[in-house]
Amino acid sequence: MNRLYGMNYLFCSSMGKSGWLLGLLLLPLLGMAQVNVIQVDDNSDTDDGFCTTGDCTLREAINLANTTNGGLTIQFNLGTQNQIVLGSLLPVLGSSAITIDGSNISGPDVIINGGNQVSYGLQIGASRCEVYDLIFRSCTVGGLRVTSSAFGTIIGNSGRGIVAENNGNGIVVQGNSCALRGNVVRGNATAGIWVSRANGCTIGDSGTNPVNNAIISNAVGVRVSTSGSAAILGNTFYCNDQGIQLLTGGNGEKSPPTITDVDEKAISGRGEVTARIQVYVFRPGYAGCDDVQGNFLLGTTFTDGNGNWTLTNNNFNFTPQSTDQIVATQSDEVIFRSNQFAQNTSTFSAAVALC
Repeated sequence: MNRLYGMNYLFCSSMGKSGWLLGLLLLPLLGMAQVNVIQVDDNSDTDDGFCTTGDCTLREAINLANTTNGGLTIQFNLGTQNQIVLGSLLPVLGSSAITIDGSNISGPDVIINGGNQVSYGLQIGASRCEVYDLIFRSCTVGGLRVTSSAFGTIIGNSGRGIVAENNGNGIVVQGNSCALRGNVVRGNATAGIWVSRANGCTIGDSGTNPVNNAIISNAVGVRVSTSGSAAILGNTFYCNDQGIQLLTGGNGEKSPPTITDVDEKAISGRGEVTARIQVYVFRPGYAGCDDVQGNFLLGTTFTDGNGNWTLTNNNFNFTPQSTDQIVATQSDEVIFRSNQFAQNTSTFSAAVALC
């Protein structure tokens, strides 16, 4: 049945559902061709066992992708009918190296709406999958879930991030070595991003041209729990009840650094030895909110062998305002096989006013 489904796509995409018979007749001559792109062109949530031109739903596309060896793209051509309202949970994406590109060839980005009845909008259950340009709304548990079977998942990038809004959680990560960049998570009832039991995940970055996430108006911006591990780097946080929350061994429940001196020339403090320090501006009243968290990344520095750190003004990303306050996080700085990276980011420090 799985092989039939794959051949149905190849032949029926041009010949209709009766084309599967021709596919069977030609199969010995052609072998099993690999599907490279599956195009969703029907926004209903149905599955009649076929994925054909003019009648391929997201549910049918995932079922088809799961019959392949992976390495393909699911794309959308929905015009202005860009919202998919789910009637039930979609199948878990189970083939590796699948890219889901929600940018929609002929209209606005695709919305997956759980209707406040479906637990997840999409679940990734295989390695090296990528998700871009989708919008997840009104899912009771989470917009997007990366299961414990997944590894190396990429969610978003520069100009190609997802939006997860008004769900139970925005993005739930349970699979190792994920990367989340360029996404917007806002208005989620529990956490914008929740990393649980997963290790080696990176949320944002702090490179030369960082691609970071906007984490806005969630109960918790980023939660790391149950011995999970994540580097939380350079993101924009505001209007969350709490910016970063570490529970039940998440990120080792790392304490934040201290800030000891603040003026227009330099910001200094203390942290763990061999730590990456990220210094943020907290701007009281920004977007109408006063919850202390890092609104904007001011700069990155490192502790010395005694745990001291300083960020000088020539390394500031911008000039702070006189009413701004300063907060900071620290992360373990690790060198492995000549690669340098961060992990286990702390919560935000207490805010210190500019002098």
